[in-house]
Amino acid sequence: MGSVTVGANTEEEAAQATQLFFSILVKLRLSAIVERLAVKLTPSQMTLLYALYEAPNDGLPMGRLAEELGVSAPAVTALTDRLQREGYLAKATDAQDRRVVCLSLTKLGRAAVDDMIATFEDLFRPLLAEMSQKDRLGLIHGMQHIHEVARKMREHTPSTVIETRSR
Repeated sequence: MGSVTVGANTEEEAAQATQLFFSILVKLRLSAIVERLAVKLTPSQMTLLYALYEAPNDGLPMGRLAEELGVSAPAVTALTDRLQREGYLAKATDAQDRRVVCLSLTKLGRAAVDDMIATFEDLFRPLLAEMSQKDRLGLIHGMQHIHEVARKMREHTPSTVIETRSR
């Protein structure tokens, strides 16, 4: 993996960031880390649980969760069926509109996400310890900026449309 190209254009920087991202996943053996989690869930199920974890205490309507995840409502239904059966989330009918199904984490679901977060904190701690404080703060600042830009992009993107390059 080469060094960052100074003065590269956005397209070159995107390619570098993408290569680094996937290279980091491989070097950290992310799949093995996910396997070590106390809870055996797919990455899609973990993402869904985390989206509910970030939601207000009363959870999210299923349609809103589908928008958050960028998937169809039937896909969310399929993902949530097992999670509900295994006790990670609860479904309830909205008091104002009985057609709306709201999803929320149970204590077990919240504990699963807490375990996931703790596992990844354990992963990041030694990595960050090898960096200077300036580099750690720069990394966190860059991640916060990416998070904010991604949030703004999602607000301007139709619910389940993700723009990708044609292959």
